[in-house]
Amino acid sequence: MEASAPQEYADEQAEDGSGHFLQRIRGKAGTNLLVSLAPYLLLILVAVTMTLGDSSFLSPVNLETLAVQASGLLVMAIGVTFVVLMGSIDISFAEVANFASVALALAIADWGWGYPAFALALLVGVFAGWLNGVLLVRARIPSLVATLGTMGMWTGLAYVLSGGPPVEMHTHKEYLSWITGATFGLPNEFLIALSVTLASVVVLRFTWFGRSIYAIGAGERVAQLSGVTVRRYKILAFMICGLCAAIGGIILAGRVSAGAPVLSSGYLLYVLAAVVVGGTAVSYTH
Repeated sequence: MEASAPQEYADEQAEDGSGHFLQRIRGKAGTNLLVSLAPYLLLILVAVTMTLGDSSFLSPVNLETLAVQASGLLVMAIGVTFVVLMGSIDISFAEVANFASVALALAIADWGWGYPAFALALLVGVFAGWLNGVLLVRARIPSLVATLGTMGMWTGLAYVLSGGPPVEMHTHKEYLSWITGATFGLPNEFLIALSVTLASVVVLRFTWFGRSIYAIGAGERVAQLSGVTVRRYKILAFMICGLCAAIGGIILAGRVSAGAPVLSSGYLLYVLAAVVVGGTAVSYTH
């Protein structure tokens, strides 16, 4: 009986240790759940506060207006998310959107391209993203510095092409109806943003490319040793960011029937805030 006392004490200590371990696991799980739910809880809090101030805040008309106004911002934020997830940053997206809107407006109103003008605007965005990626990967310029430089470049080009004032498309609204119209009672701008959102979720969660983006952000060297082609995926992430910027520019241009060098210039902080508040881990490393 006396010999078994140390064993009983050891068993009690093991049980206490396992109990503490399980408590830590539960604590971490609870914290992670709270962090993941934080953006939704914040959104609910804002909605409740606004509704208490104005009962018409949650009216269908107001919600539709909010959905339309946030569509361009949402698409740009999705593109920036791809870049931020891998530890980089892109601050040129707003100017890329501006230039894409100017190119779209000129192609429709002055050059008579019609619907192919939208392809031109998208290609502008993809090229802008490719250029940012190459400056980071090949020239080894930090993404913040590289995109700061290209931001000024796209702004200058937009002013040169447009001459300064907005390029109006009011006489060519037939090409913009698929943006400003509605489908099943929902505004097309919102449906475009929703489609981009769903596509990004699929890419990030269920494709090798998406998992590689997370791996690069967690540790570039480890990802490279694991067989991830880091340089290629970095460039692809910036190209997606540029593509989303162009889509956002198209949405904004369709809403006002014009392209302008300052169409989305005020979106920089809003988009970056949306990325952070949306729960994306920000860890700028390159």
